[in-house]
Amino acid sequence: MPKSKQFLKEPKKKSKHATPVPTNSDEYLAAGVDFEEAGEKWRGGDAVKSTRFFVRALDCYEEGLKKFPDSFDLAYNNCRTGLQYEITQHPKIVENLPGTLLELLQTALDSSRYALKLDPEDADALFTLASLLTDFAETKVSNNPSDKLQEALWLFERCLKRQVGTFKEENAALGDLAPKDVDMGEGDSAAGPPFPTKEEAWARVVEPTTKEILLETIVAKLETLSKLAEETDPRDGDSISYISDYYKDTIRRKYLKPLCEATSTDSSSFPDTLKLAIANYQCAVANLSYSARRIDLQQYEQVVQTAYNTLKPSSDPQELPSNPQVLCDYAESIIAFQNAVKELGLNHNPYLTQRWLALTEALKSLTVAGAMKDVKHREQIQLMRGDVEMMRFQLGEGPGQLAASQKNREALLGNSKKFYDGSRRISINNGAKEREIEARIKLDVVDAFIGDNTTLLEAKATLESFEAVLTEAISDGVVTKEQLLRLGLEG
Repeated sequence: MPKSKQFLKEPKKKSKHATPVPTNSDEYLAAGVDFEEAGEKWRGGDAVKSTRFFVRALDCYEEGLKKFPDSFDLAYNNCRTGLQYEITQHPKIVENLPGTLLELLQTALDSSRYALKLDPEDADALFTLASLLTDFAETKVSNNPSDKLQEALWLFERCLKRQVGTFKEENAALGDLAPKDVDMGEGDSAAGPPFPTKEEAWARVVEPTTKEILLETIVAKLETLSKLAEETDPRDGDSISYISDYYKDTIRRKYLKPLCEATSTDSSSFPDTLKLAIANYQCAVANLSYSARRIDLQQYEQVVQTAYNTLKPSSDPQELPSNPQVLCDYAESIIAFQNAVKELGLNHNPYLTQRWLALTEALKSLTVAGAMKDVKHREQIQLMRGDVEMMRFQLGEGPGQLAASQKNREALLGNSKKFYDGSRRISINNGAKEREIEARIKLDVVDAFIGDNTTLLEAKATLESFEAVLTEAISDGVVTKEQLLRLGLEG
């Protein structure tokens, strides 16, 4: 994740006098950093107060840039603050900010381009802009997401080349030298004025480029490459070849293999984040290759079944990973495979049973992930569990009518209702308004299947995102257009 440009200064005790107005770029930078730190301090307890501090930080950087437009550090902190997950991805923060999430991302994107214009070779700025483009491409209203993802890949490549060059220089220059201690001075380290006085000296903290930083960028590249695979037209042979060969020809040969040799390690020592990124990439490429008829269904299934083995605690193929994110990503890859089988249009066995077993395996992974302590985005896991149960329910409703699904019809609807309602409740507590609405609409659909379409009709009349949610639900296989017509929804 992009880091703010940090500085060292000799700390002094807080002054009782009023805060002076910043007069140079360093003072604006220091004041902005202080506001950021205050925003982070209050993020968990008081979202409104936290938001105010983050907005003040942005205002401070922007005001400073008007007076000192050539200050890269102000420009970089300005765009990175706009990118921070506390701002753009934390629901309780976002709902208190002026403007929409898309507007925030666009502002951060513009600021990031400006920062990179001031210093085109700064690795952090390159990483920030690439990350922003990837986030922007994922928004539902993004135009030409493939173009943004391709630009992000190019920027990550520039960033990685810069980091590798610095890594080689630093390791060659270390020799017998030990890092020198930094004299932080005396006094109360918790206190200090909002920016340095004339007597204080500032120095940028230049963090060494470590193996972990290189791997973080490689992970980001793989994640972007996986998203690009999802957006690529199966008829675009050149793009498919590029995406399919990129890991083998560039990431593994050009970066991972030399890095392992330089640090005397092997792939077994890779962090789980990298192993997961590789597994997700392999499944995304398999999905694309199958859609392009480059591999058959059996080969696709084999990739999904084996891609996550390096993340399992043992070699037992029946044992699930112990990381909740791995479990969720594994479930999504299984669901994508099930959708591929569905697209065959073969509504009879063994294909219906194959889909049932795949969805059952996905549900198992999601159930284990949702039961883990301190799991993030529990509302999303509950929502996915509801979707999977509705997909299993659909196997008994359409052509073929799988016996196992028909036999468990009431239980499947009951489970979906429970999971959607759980997602709705958790979303309310977490301030995830968009997720709350999605869960509510899908809950209303289940109620309509059970026999009461009152809340579904009310939702259609009152919720702006009603059509969008149902369009996506149809695409995902949760419900069909014909079923919605029978449930009382016309047009």
